[in-house]
Amino acid sequence: MSEYLGKRDPSGYYVLVFKSSILGKLKNIEDLSGIETYGDSIIVRVKSRSLAKKLIEEYMEYLVK
Repeated sequence: MSEYLGKRDPSGYYVLVFKSSILGKLKNIEDLSGIETYGDSIIVRVKSRSLAKKLIEEYMEYLVK
């Protein structure tokens, strides 16, 4: 899991990259700081480490390495 979590970006967010097919599921999560769509990928920024871990565990099959 640590290969997906990594370090925080300079602004203090954990950055996760998912396949765009997950967009509908992520829209229902309130604590996401930002969702950006780039082609067939979605960039998710999260402040909370525990939320980032939860997203990785729950949506592992949608993660882009």
